[in-house]
Amino acid sequence: TLMAKMVATFDQLTQGRVYINLIAGGGVEEMAADGVFFDHDQRYEVMDETVTLMKQAWASRAPFDWEGRYFRVVRADVRPKPWQQPHPPFYIGGISPAAMDVGAKHADVYLYWGNTVEQISKDIAEVRGRAAALGRDDQLRHGMRFQVLVRETEDEAWRDAEALIASATDRSRASRMRRMGQQSEADARMRRIALETAGENWRIAPHLWAGITTVRHGAGVMIVGNPEQVAETIEQYIQLGCTSFCLSGYPHDEEAQRFGELVLPAFR
Repeated sequence: TLMAKMVATFDQLTQGRVYINLIAGGGVEEMAADGVFFDHDQRYEVMDETVTLMKQAWASRAPFDWEGRYFRVVRADVRPKPWQQPHPPFYIGGISPAAMDVGAKHADVYLYWGNTVEQISKDIAEVRGRAAALGRDDQLRHGMRFQVLVRETEDEAWRDAEALIASATDRSRASRMRRMGQQSEADARMRRIALETAGENWRIAPHLWAGITTVRHGAGVMIVGNPEQVAETIEQYIQLGCTSFCLSGYPHDEEAQRFGELVLPAFR
């Protein structure tokens, strides 16, 4: 309920600019350092109850009681209500069964970490099946989480992409790879991609590059190419049914400017 108050307040202050990203936490060591000792699936159980309670708090016009497995509240009364109705949109990622179950139940947008068109097609079908079983297939949108590097020419784009990780040592890469996927199935998939494509300079498709995954955890697959190639790659995921894209680059402000100037006009 405290989180529901915070979200609603910021949603009012920004007149509807708040989006909510659902994350169940990192690995075992990170969670223990933060005083959280639930296992992977328990964290998604907590998330499920949290979101259910938040949604009721935003919808209820009178105080209510709640007695759940993880939370108990007496005469909860969250005000103000959100600017966005019925509430700000929920986003979620994750490829574990627990993540897909919670996403199918609660999310407005299911974000998939960058991967090949073939793999994302399978992931979307899996999530859609779970959402359909809950009668929510028509309420759930799909989206992609990518890094992007666009340049005027393809050669320039690949040169700058490879320069991003050129100073990383084998020791630092090995340390990073060991820590990836300790308890996150999405991170574990990124690790497998990096290991399997190391001999191909981490190219998993003509314009998809997994080099970033060797130096950071999380969504590390990058779209690399000239403006037409980047736009064509994004279009492939639009054809799969993706309508939301969470894109970033290094350094982010410069890459966002380039994307806006070189790629976005193709979609306007």
